[in-house]
Amino acid sequence: MGINIDLLDYFSVIFLISIVASIPAGVGLKEWAYIAYFAPLGISILGAVMVAILNRFLQGLVNLAALPIYLKSKK
Repeated sequence: MGINIDLLDYFSVIFLISIVASIPAGVGLKEWAYIAYFAPLGISILGAVMVAILNRFLQGLVNLAALPIYLKSKK
């Protein structure tokens, strides 16, 4: 993706975004947070949106992988 960022900066931004995302009805707000928090680090809007979409996709994969375990525990 051509995004170069220090690992500590990345995890600091992800931490802040996680706080924003915990606000109820945070759809769209989380994506805005990616743009707002990555911009001061020199990441373009497109780059921040790409990271946000990739993050949503990975979260979905983790959720799907955990679904059988959750359903099995409900029996």
